[in-house]
Amino acid sequence: MTVRRLQRRRNSAMKSQPLTRDNLDGRTYAAKEFDRIVAGLISDLGGQGAITTKESELIIAFAGAALTVQHVNTRLLSGQQLEPNEQASAVSSLVRVAARLPDGRRARDVTADIIKALDLNAAVEADTSGLED
Repeated sequence: MTVRRLQRRRNSAMKSQPLTRDNLDGRTYAAKEFDRIVAGLISDLGGQGAITTKESELIIAFAGAALTVQHVNTRLLSGQQLEPNEQASAVSSLVRVAARLPDGRRARDVTADIIKALDLNAAVEADTSGLED
C-alpha cells in the first residue's frame, strides 16, 4: 500500500460517525417518552405516510424540546435551583417548534382500504355462491 492510501484509510477511520436515535438504547424512560411523543404527533397528523420530511424533523425537534421542558419542570418541582431563564428558555423553544407544526388532526385517505375491503367481499361472495349450487 502506498503512503497516501494509508493516510486516507487512517483519516477516514478517525472521522466520527454522527450519533443518531438508532444508536441509542431505547429502554430508558427518556427514550420511551420521546418515542411516545413522536408516535402521538405522527398519528395526529395522519400517519407516517401523510407527513413530509420537514414535518418529521419538526416532530423530532418538538419531542426533544418537550422532554427538556419535562426535565426542567421536574427539577423545579423537586426543589432544585434553576438558572433564572432556564425554564423560560425551554418553554420558549417548545412553543416555537410547536408553532411550526400543522394544527389539528388530518384525515387519512382510506380509499385504498375501502377498495381492498370491497375486493375481499366480492371474492368471499364468489366463493360462497359456488357452495349454494
